[in-house]
Amino acid sequence: MHNNGVAYQYRKTGIPIYPAIVWQDRRTHALCKELAKRELGEKIYEKTGLLLDPYFSATKILWILEQVPEARKRAERSELAFGIEWVVKSIMR
Repeated sequence: MHNNGVAYQYRKTGIPIYPAIVWQDRRTHALCKELAKRELGEKIYEKTGLLLDPYFSATKILWILEQVPEARKRAERSELAFGIEWVVKSIMR
Protein backbone atom coordinates (compact mmCIF):
# COMPACT_ATOMS: atom_id res chain seq x y z
CA MET A 1 0.00 0.00 0.00
CA HIS A 2 1.31 3.48 -0.85
CA ASN A 3 2.12 5.54 2.20
CA ASN A 4 -1.01 7.63 1.65
CA GLY A 5 -3.48 4.80 1.23
CA VAL A 6 -6.12 4.50 3.91
CA ALA A 7 -7.53 1.34 5.41
CA TYR A 8 -9.34 0.69 8.65
CA GLN A 9 -9.38 -2.83 10.06
CA TYR A 10 -11.07 -4.47 12.98
CA ARG A 11 -8.47 -4.36 15.72
CA LYS A 12 -9.03 -7.97 16.86
CA THR A 13 -9.15 -9.67 13.44
CA GLY A 14 -7.28 -7.37 11.05
CA ILE A 15 -10.15 -7.68 8.58
CA PRO A 16 -10.77 -4.41 6.69
CA ILE A 17 -14.08 -2.68 7.29
CA TYR A 18 -13.92 -1.23 3.77
CA PRO A 19 -11.56 -1.58 0.79
CA ALA A 20 -8.46 0.61 1.07
CA ILE A 21 -8.79 4.10 -0.38
CA VAL A 22 -5.57 4.70 -2.28
CA TRP A 23 -3.71 7.97 -2.55
CA GLN A 24 -4.95 8.71 -6.10
CA ASP A 25 -8.61 8.49 -5.07
CA ARG A 26 -10.36 11.85 -5.38
CA ARG A 27 -13.70 11.05 -3.68
CA THR A 28 -13.00 13.58 -0.92
CA HIS A 29 -12.53 16.49 -3.31
CA ALA A 30 -15.92 17.99 -2.35
CA LEU A 31 -15.05 17.73 1.34
CA CYS A 32 -11.76 19.54 0.71
CA LYS A 33 -13.63 22.29 -1.14
CA GLU A 34 -16.05 22.60 1.79
CA LEU A 35 -13.18 22.86 4.27
CA ALA A 36 -11.57 25.52 2.05
CA LYS A 37 -14.84 27.50 1.99
CA ARG A 38 -14.75 27.44 5.78
CA GLU A 39 -11.23 28.86 5.49
CA LEU A 40 -9.65 25.85 7.20
CA GLY A 41 -6.96 25.24 4.58
CA GLU A 42 -4.50 27.63 6.20
CA LYS A 43 -5.11 26.19 9.68
CA ILE A 44 -4.55 22.66 8.36
CA TYR A 45 -1.33 23.80 6.68
CA GLU A 46 -0.11 25.51 9.86
CA LYS A 47 -0.70 22.35 11.92
CA THR A 48 0.46 19.73 9.42
CA GLY A 49 2.58 21.44 6.78
CA LEU A 50 0.25 19.88 4.19
CA LEU A 51 -1.95 21.62 1.66
CA LEU A 52 -5.63 20.78 1.74
CA ASP A 53 -5.97 18.05 -0.90
CA PRO A 54 -7.77 14.69 -1.27
CA TYR A 55 -4.31 13.10 -1.64
CA PHE A 56 -3.79 13.10 2.11
CA SER A 57 -5.26 10.60 4.54
CA ALA A 58 -7.30 12.77 6.91
CA THR A 59 -10.23 13.40 4.58
CA LYS A 60 -10.23 9.74 3.51
CA ILE A 61 -10.47 8.67 7.15
CA LEU A 62 -13.36 11.09 7.68
CA TRP A 63 -15.06 9.73 4.54
CA ILE A 64 -14.84 6.17 5.89
CA LEU A 65 -16.17 7.25 9.29
CA GLU A 66 -19.13 9.02 7.66
CA GLN A 67 -19.96 6.60 4.84
CA VAL A 68 -19.27 3.09 6.14
CA PRO A 69 -22.11 1.84 8.36
CA GLU A 70 -21.07 1.53 12.03
CA ALA A 71 -17.51 2.78 11.34
CA ARG A 72 -17.74 5.86 13.56
CA LYS A 73 -19.30 3.94 16.44
CA ARG A 74 -16.68 1.21 16.18
CA ALA A 75 -13.88 3.79 16.05
CA GLU A 76 -15.27 5.52 19.14
CA ARG A 77 -15.17 2.14 20.94
CA SER A 78 -11.51 1.66 19.82
CA GLU A 79 -12.50 -1.41 17.78
CA LEU A 80 -10.68 -0.20 14.65
CA ALA A 81 -7.01 0.06 13.78
CA PHE A 82 -5.51 2.51 11.33
CA GLY A 83 -2.03 3.43 10.20
CA ILE A 84 1.11 1.90 11.66
CA GLU A 85 -0.86 -0.39 13.96
CA TRP A 86 -2.45 -1.98 10.90
CA VAL A 87 0.91 -2.29 9.12
CA VAL A 88 2.52 -4.04 12.09
CA LYS A 89 -0.43 -6.40 12.49
CA SER A 90 -0.39 -7.24 8.79
CA ILE A 91 3.33 -8.01 8.83
CA MET A 92 3.05 -10.17 11.94
CA ARG A 93 0.34 -12.44 10.49
